Amino acid sequence: HQHLIPEGGSVWFKRDVAENPEFRVEETLLAWLGRDGDLSRLQAVQIATELGLEKALPMIRELALPQGQGTLSRAERGIVSQAANALVTFRDCETIPALLEAAKSASDARVRLRLTQVVYQAVAGGQAPCKDTVPLEAVEEMVLAGLESAPEAKQGSLLILAQRPEWAASVSERLLAILDGEEGDNVYVRRGALSALAAAGDEAFGRRLPRYFHADNFNIRSQAVSASRRYARLPAFESFFESLWMGILRDETESSLAFDSALGGLRDTAGVIVGLPPAVMNDPKTRRERSITFRKELFEKGESFGLDRLAWNVGW
Repeated sequence: HQHLIPEGGSVWFKRDVAENPEFRVEETLLAWLGRDGDLSRLQAVQIATELGLEKALPMIRELALPQGQGTLSRAERGIVSQAANALVTFRDCETIPALLEAAKSASDARVRLRLTQVVYQAVAGGQAPCKDTVPLEAVEEMVLAGLESAPEAKQGSLLILAQRPEWAASVSERLLAILDGEEGDNVYVRRGALSALAAAGDEAFGRRLPRYFHADNFNIRSQAVSASRRYARLPAFESFFESLWMGILRDETESSLAFDSALGGLRDTAGVIVGLPPAVMNDPKTRRERSITFRKELFEKGESFGLDRLAWNVGW
């Protein structure tokens, strides 16, 4: 590459190398993609995608659809994921039905997760370049099928359900069982279930939400506090969470996210942060920096600028 750069100049790979037949880039990429078992083909897929090399599509399709059963290595999963993304970039929408079936049947849970995410984005996500390729009901079925999978795929489906409240609402009882640990899921899956339930916005779940402020695991607590701020905007929950937020400010010592979310909820209600010490407020030039220090030290040490948590809580 260094030999290609003229003195005092620069070289652009696509313009000066890839488009120059002398360097045989297209031929090299096609041969590279055809090397069975070569784990470096992830880079070949990346380059072919960046160059818009449509001649590579047949081989990229094969790489995106895992063959056989069994767990793949991390590198093999990377190739599948990169190839599936490439197909969407190429707008190769005719392959989406096959990707959807692979997302439901692949034996590797992480592959199912990635293919589910790719198909969802292609058909139902933001830009949805393949919107009309398969019915939206088929995508919903694929996402819900992920709830029957290993934790990795299950967590991926829950992330999507948090973006599709109407889908989450249709399986709210199942999500509640996951959240409450009835299915033996890890805390990250349970946290995902809480997020999906909160996105559905059901009033009954909003009134159930306070119990998760007291969950043993701080991941659940922080997600519950974060979700409560969304519910607090609804007329039915006016002033409902304020005392709970104050309890978090007083007692939470593990999750700074829960602490900050509770403080944010109270600030939204009051319009200001109540009870900042004079040493924080007196000098406008240092007020912002000292306010950050105050919140950080209060969370980590329980005291800052002569004020402890309990006294601050009384101020609120």
